[in-house]
Order: sequence, then structure tokens, then C-alpha cells
Amino acid sequence: MQAKRDSISSPALACFSIKIIRDQYYDSALVADLGGKIIFNLNDCPILSRKRIRDFQKRHGNCDVLLTQFSYAAWKGGRENKSWRELAASEKIKGLVNQGNMFGAKVVIPFASFVWFSNELNYYLNDSVNTPQRVLDHCADSRASFDCLILKPYDVYSMDAKPVQNREAIDFWEDKYKHLARDKCERYRQTFNPDHLNDLFGQYCERIKRNNSWWLISLIGRLNFLGGFQPVVIKLSDLEDSIIVDLPKQVLRRTDKAPDILLHSESLAFIFRNAFGFDTLTVNGTFEELRHGGFGRFAKTFAIENLNNLGYSLNPALIFNLKLISIFLGRLAGVARKLE
Repeated sequence: MQAKRDSISSPALACFSIKIIRDQYYDSALVADLGGKIIFNLNDCPILSRKRIRDFQKRHGNCDVLLTQFSYAAWKGGRENKSWRELAASEKIKGLVNQGNMFGAKVVIPFASFVWFSNELNYYLNDSVNTPQRVLDHCADSRASFDCLILKPYDVYSMDAKPVQNREAIDFWEDKYKHLARDKCERYRQTFNPDHLNDLFGQYCERIKRNNSWWLISLIGRLNFLGGFQPVVIKLSDLEDSIIVDLPKQVLRRTDKAPDILLHSESLAFIFRNAFGFDTLTVNGTFEELRHGGFGRFAKTFAIENLNNLGYSLNPALIFNLKLISIFLGRLAGVARKLE
């Protein structure tokens, strides 16, 4: 959409407000009031169930235009777990229709996620993504109460006019999806041996200590029944080596134990170097779970910086933030169920 300053012709249209709404601590939505015309941009907020849509509606009302996600854009199981990806694609497209109908939208613009998993290690994730044509077909089959409008780059939609679907926009995206080729994939090119990883792990531990209660991390690690900060065995796909990472003991060393997770050494180095590293990995999906519960063990150690990035520290006071703990454990449980 495009707005021009000189197109505002009345005092009413000159008044507008934009609110950013935090959703479940982690995601955010945008609510814009443009002279009485309401736009919701939900992006990838997981507001898909009827209950969650109603809760959002009670706080923010209805909209004229809805911008929302139409396909998954993160890891959805390993290579053999196509059923999870199919389920994720179906949930997104059904959620889009529920959102549009229940919010009373006149127009729904699917804009997230036009993604291509472009690494040789995550290319398989493209096998079940929703295309714009599939979204249009589903809206038609569902007799959606809104107009679904597909836009291509630099298209302009005026809220004052009835939306007209441009066939060129659909063909533009269909052509893009059709020409996604494995031989155009990226690949990791840098290898980090265990000694180098150990050095980076030391820097990672220091960063964790600065932002969290180290004694609490050590205590949780000793309480095995909690499942947090347990040793994680990682097989490095580019080295055919396995290492064990024990955060509370600050140990990274080679091991012959059965691995929990498979990933490239460059991915592990990225986690150690960047506070957003684990979050990035779960989006790009360049890893594989190698044994039951492996991803859960991995996440219960390395997801701590997701918490820090939200402005929270792992300390005794966090124990009383039951809602945050519930959301984290609920998402992890949901992943575990779908990995089954």
C-alpha cells in the first residue's frame, strides 16, 4: 500500500494512529486507524484459533484491511516429518480465513511468508509451503466473507476502491515458486573444529553469566527432573565428530555418546557468537533431531537467550512469571507432539 501526503483532503483523514501490540511476549502486531479505516497487520502472530482471534477482537475490535501470514516460515520437523509441514501449511491457511471472517475484514492481503528455504540443509522445508494460488482457491472454496488480494512488489492498493485481483501478481509469484531450484542453494562454507568451538563457547558462557543468574543455571542443571540445562550431544555434520556441551559445567569436548541433534559447525559457532543465534537456527531449520527428545534438550539449554532478548533474565524472580513460563513450556510441548 502507498500513501501520499497531498492525497489527504479532509481533517478526518488527516487523523491517524498506529499502535504496536505485543503478543505473548514474543511476537507483535500493528493496529492502524487511518481516518476511521482500520488496518490490522498480524504478520506471524500465532492468532489462529477462534479463541485467540476473539481475545484480540475484544481488545482491538474489527478491521477493514487485514495483512497476515499465509504459510509457515520456520523449521517444521526433519526431512521425514512432512506431515508436520502439511499440517502447519493447513493451519496457516485456515487461520487466515478465520481471521478475515471473524474480524469482519473487507480485504485480506496475504503478505507473509513469501519465503524460500535456500540452504542445501533446509531446502526440503519447501515441500509443503502454501502458494498464493492455493490461498485464493481455499478462500473461494470456504466462501470467505472478504476479498483476498495478492499483490506483487510495487503494486498499489487504494482503500477507497473495490479491490481487483491482478492476474499478473499471481503469475509473478507462481513463476517465482516454480523456479526455486536445489542447484541454486547456498551452503555453509566455513568449518569450526572443536578447539575453535571451545574458544567461542567460553565467550558464550561469559555472555550468559552477564545476563542471568549463574548459580540458578547450575542448580537447575543439577535437578535432572526439571530437564533444563542438561548436557547436549551434538553431531557436527561437516566434521563427522560429536561433541557434548554442558553449560553449567562450562564444558565442551568430543564424545562417543549418541547425539541428540545434527548441525553444521558454522551453525553452532553462530549460536555462540550471537545472542539471536538459537532463534535464527529454529527459523532456518538447518538441523536435524537424531533421537527422541533431542530437540527439547537442545532448546532447554540454548533458548535462554531468547528469554534475554525479550528483556528478561533467568533469576529467582522469573519463577513468579507463570504466564511466561507457561507460554515457553507450551510451545516446547507443541513441538514435541508434532515431532512424534
